[in-house]
Amino acid sequence: MMSALTATPDADEPAGSRTTDTLTTDAGAAAGVSPARTTDRDRVFEAAEAIAAEGGSPTVTLVRERAQCSSASATRFLREWRERRSARAEFPAVPEPVRALADRSIAALWEAAVSTAQAEHASELQAVRAEADVARGEADGLSERVDALEQEAGRMRSERAEAVALAEQADAARSTADGERDDALAAAARLEGELAATRDALEEARSGVGQARQEAERAVAEAQARAREAADDARSAVDQVRAAAEAATAGLREALADARSAAEAARSEAGRVRGSVTAAERERSAAVAAAARLEGELSATRDLLAATREELADVRALAGEAERARGAAEAGRAAAEARLELAGSK
Repeated sequence: MMSALTATPDADEPAGSRTTDTLTTDAGAAAGVSPARTTDRDRVFEAAEAIAAEGGSPTVTLVRERAQCSSASATRFLREWRERRSARAEFPAVPEPVRALADRSIAALWEAAVSTAQAEHASELQAVRAEADVARGEADGLSERVDALEQEAGRMRSERAEAVALAEQADAARSTADGERDDALAAAARLEGELAATRDALEEARSGVGQARQEAERAVAEAQARAREAADDARSAVDQVRAAAEAATAGLREALADARSAAEAARSEAGRVRGSVTAAERERSAAVAAAARLEGELSATRDLLAATREELADVRALAGEAERARGAAEAGRAAAEARLELAGSK
């Protein structure tokens, strides 16, 4: 009954209809109909009464769903309702005449209370309506705000999806980069090993080239030394042969001059003692013998010159061999340097 007194009536409705509606509302609470302006406690009580009237057992879940309140309120006020119900069950039932009299008295009291409430709270109703209009405006604004927030949430969800996609792409790119980095590190390690092997081969090649160069230089030096010795020997032999040839030529010239002088003297003597044939013949024979001797000496000198030429050819052949040895040594050194440059370029 107290919940009915707290309801605020509409000032535009007739008093009789308001009384009838109020009594209907109070009587309809057993059917689960809630007034427009009630508290959680009133709604919980009404819901529990309605469920009990339907033959059911009021539970927190059923009461919460029908009263449209929180679980805490449903639990709290349902406990209170049960306590009051238990307290009412201890008293005997109210007789019907008493109940009818009470209902009539209550109706009269309710009509008077409603009239008084209408007179006292007309201005409050107007204020409440104004507040309701403001609340509706605020609700419209909040609805627009909710729509904007929903759009913003949709945009943020789209951005989040894009961010997730970008993050997945970044993870994939990071995985690819990690794989490429591992491949690069493996390739670098392999190249370092190959470089170390190449360096070792280069050092070995340099060492071999150095040894080959030293051997080539030593061979060239030996060949040059032999060539110089052979050339010196050849020069000495040529000088000796030339000196001997010059000496022989000088002797031949002197002998030829002597022979000519003797021949001239013989001719002069032959002319002077032309009469002495025997003497002339002897001188002539002597001159012929001297000429023959000179011819023999000249032939020996020619043989000596031929032998000297042969020795000179041998010396030249030896010098050619020395020159070829030096060329071979130079070629070996060039080849070694080429191998060294090739190893360095690798």
